[in-house]
Amino acid sequence: MMKNCIDCKADISYKTSNNVKRCERCTRNREAKLSSTKISKRGYSIGMVKHKVITLYSGSCAICNWRATDELLTIRGKTYYSFGCEIHHIEPVSKGGDESLSNLILLCPNHHKQADLGIVSKKELRAYQIPEEGVVDNLTLKTKGAEILDNILN
Repeated sequence: MMKNCIDCKADISYKTSNNVKRCERCTRNREAKLSSTKISKRGYSIGMVKHKVITLYSGSCAICNWRATDELLTIRGKTYYSFGCEIHHIEPVSKGGDESLSNLILLCPNHHKQADLGIVSKKELRAYQIPEEGVVDNLTLKTKGAEILDNILN
């Protein structure tokens, strides 16, 4: 009995399983397409919160307050700050983390690498996080990390 791929109509009668409906090439193409769609959707969702994260941390690293420069860049008529900091997922997306502000923190390249390697723990990153509203007990948070605890306790 002749079996054909449902996409390219190639002969797949050599396949022993009755569940196979595509040849290897069409299966790989379909998986690649689904994967790229998933990645592009993720890129769109992170783009929506990227501005909020940068604004929340004033473009500075949550741990050391480092910021590359205060210069403005103009690209295709839009003005951007050239912060130099990177958005880090506290709980990686591959391990079930999401694109919400409660899972994102802005870090300088050095602290981002340390966080990726586990040198800076998730618990420490959570301590440096600024709440989304940016206010604790009607005190606007302009400081980060250990300074936050000092201000609250004193």
